[in-house]
Amino acid sequence: MKDQTRNIETFKVGTGAEMNEFDFHKHQGQMREQHVHEIEQNLNKSETTAQRVARLTKEAHEKVLRKKKRR
Repeated sequence: MKDQTRNIETFKVGTGAEMNEFDFHKHQGQMREQHVHEIEQNLNKSETTAQRVARLTKEAHEKVLRKKKRR
């Protein structure tokens, strides 16, 4: 049987923590704003379908070459 005192820390985690609903919603709002900002930036940098296909093809080709080198 394992020494049960080894796992005491895992049981103590969060014992005194209280959920502050105001801070929770505040942080959720900040994360949402950041996410929306990132999405807006990506939309402004949108690439055409041809550019996207060319980029993905190039990335796939490079990935195949890296895997061939490993063998």
